[in-house]
Amino acid sequence: MKAATGNAMLMNIMIIFLVVVMALLVTSISYTKAFRVKNRIIDVIEHHDGDFSGGIINADINNTLSDIGYRYNNGRTCPTMEGSTSETYHGTDYLYCIYTYNSHRGKYYKVIAYMYFDFPIIGGYINIPVYGETKVFG
Repeated sequence: MKAATGNAMLMNIMIIFLVVVMALLVTSISYTKAFRVKNRIIDVIEHHDGDFSGGIINADINNTLSDIGYRYNNGRTCPTMEGSTSETYHGTDYLYCIYTYNSHRGKYYKVIAYMYFDFPIIGGYINIPVYGETKVFG
């Protein structure tokens, strides 16, 4: 009986270890994807020198995010950021937020992309923001 109890305890420890390792892997993959999305959005903004007129930047960002396989927006909106001007850009197809800030050197943009975690059994999900900033446009 003592061996059966020891084997059950060892099996529980192995299951807990596997769950923790899988959680770390999922978190790492999700963070990597959100970080890549944020960097690509910043690259598109800097490529167009922050000119949002005509919707060219939004089209480029949507094409980039569809190539990456980023998740579609499911009705969530961007939160308000303190210190930003009234110019706020967000995705219609994908959930990302771009805020405009003015400093003494010029205008720059803050970009927020999100890491997603789905919990199918519970029916909920968590999205964690990943922040980044562009260079200053004179």
